[in-house]
Amino acid sequence: MVKGVLCNWMATLGVALAFASRSTLGKVAAMWLPIMSFFEQGYERLIVNMFLIPAGMLFHAPVSVSQWWWWKQLPATMGNIVSGALFTSALLYITYGASPPPSKEPVLLESKSPVGQATEGA
Repeated sequence: MVKGVLCNWMATLGVALAFASRSTLGKVAAMWLPIMSFFEQGYERLIVNMFLIPAGMLFHAPVSVSQWWWWKQLPATMGNIVSGALFTSALLYITYGASPPPSKEPVLLESKSPVGQATEGA
């Protein structure tokens, strides 16, 4: 379950870092580092397990469906839920708080552009 928590935290951290960047190259670099970190350290990603373990079963890996669900999918699912709720959502909420309710008053924008305005001495 800890591998699932750390994996989902790294994946959501990559997404949050990509949102913080303005350039395409910055977005790619910001996503690449956390995702390659969890991949290299062997953390358990729920979506990856849904592909790799059945693919291994097709190639006659000594794993049953019940072993896969009991020892891989359930802990990874619980870890992903805990990480998404605590490490990502709760920390972002604590950091930024709730957004204020929208104002009902109309906003009047003043034009500060000299276009269309008469100049002195004309």
